[in-house]
Amino acid sequence: MQLERYVKWLAPALCAACALTGTAGAQILNQALPPLPIPESYVPRYECVRNFYVDPNRGAAWTAYADGGGSPGEPWKSMQDANDAQANGAPVLRAGDCVNLAPGLYTQTATITLTRGGDANATNGYVVYRASTPRTAHLLAARKFYAMIDVKTAYVIIDGLEIDGNNATNDGEGLAVSGDARHHHVVIENSIIHGNGGGGVQMNDSEYFWVVRNLIYRNAATNTYQESGVSIYQPQAAADFTATPADAALAFHIVIAGNVSRDNIERIPCGEHPGCHTDGNGIIIDKTLNVDREGGAPYAGRTLVVANAAFGNGGAGVHVFLSEHVTLANNTAFNNHLDLQNSGAWRGELSNVDSNDILWVNNIGWAQPGQDGVTQNNSAVLVANTPGHATQNVTWTNNMTYGGDVRVFAPGWRFDSRANQVNRMPGLADAFHGDLRPTQNSRVRAAGAAQPYLTNAAPNIGAY
Repeated sequence: MQLERYVKWLAPALCAACALTGTAGAQILNQALPPLPIPESYVPRYECVRNFYVDPNRGAAWTAYADGGGSPGEPWKSMQDANDAQANGAPVLRAGDCVNLAPGLYTQTATITLTRGGDANATNGYVVYRASTPRTAHLLAARKFYAMIDVKTAYVIIDGLEIDGNNATNDGEGLAVSGDARHHHVVIENSIIHGNGGGGVQMNDSEYFWVVRNLIYRNAATNTYQESGVSIYQPQAAADFTATPADAALAFHIVIAGNVSRDNIERIPCGEHPGCHTDGNGIIIDKTLNVDREGGAPYAGRTLVVANAAFGNGGAGVHVFLSEHVTLANNTAFNNHLDLQNSGAWRGELSNVDSNDILWVNNIGWAQPGQDGVTQNNSAVLVANTPGHATQNVTWTNNMTYGGDVRVFAPGWRFDSRANQVNRMPGLADAFHGDLRPTQNSRVRAAGAAQPYLTNAAPNIGAY
């Protein structure tokens, strides 16, 4: 059996039927992803004990086959067929199965609901949906519905798909996990997620989530729930599972690593939906304190947000809100808070609001304050709390800021400018055209602080 590892790709191929055209579209699709600076053991790996096949051109519904289908000669037509297939009255898929999606256009008219997962955090414990050639299986919304993929089970890996909401033809997320603490151990990696009316990736209500090396762009345009490129909302301890040694060894139960999240902006005018335009962030860790859950306890697990690039978003680049136990390392946030319909004055590239036990280290926050209007408040760093919330054990060390103030609205808390590089030009290749890699002589090179979860003893500052 061949051990399959997540693919460390640097630039996604052009999508087969992409709505983007011209120079701007090419720049997005050829966006270089940050390298992963963490050990491979931090992200689940998988092996394919059995292989099944989906082909949008040759395939048929599972009910067309006497044995349920899925073989090379009897491929399914869709991911939903793979999930639903039965043979002799029992589900076909089980732990260790890989569903291989052939290259092609998968026209989608309803949410794909995944209910068949694996049984353990082990290399043969997941059900995997993967493109047979990375990023060539193109799921395209063809009419109005909600999420593109809704995961309602545990131990699922999505690897190398293009999940395309077709310029918000769908109303919801590209990929959603929500509603039940039993929906855990979900990985989305190496994928392109764009054009969704709601968030790109929305993971709620559980833990053991991994969002790794995806290109996530132009989402959140029409959904009134205030969503973002990547959002973790109200996680809680996973339910009804037995932890493996691999689980026990994990320092972080939620990992967002090596992604590019850009150009996610809410587009519905505020006059149509009072209270709208609060988000459109590149990445948000949202309410791990579980304040919206009746009887909910604060989430005790730790979250790692590492080596992500966030730019051109309507809200913050990286935002931590009403949360705790979060480490944010080596991220680059540039030129965010572009949404003029968001009237809020707290507009940090790197944003810490009503949150405690937070470590910010080796990050770049580069703001572009405007000359007038709300963008005058765009800042490199924001630390704030509202009445009834304290800012405690929030540490900023070895971060670099440029192009905007460090703004503090947290009584009794001070930003230590001696422990960080404040108002220093980081020296990035071509930030205004999306190239956030350091130049040869950039001051960020080998200037990062070593951390136990980083493989490099002399890391750069920032995502690249």
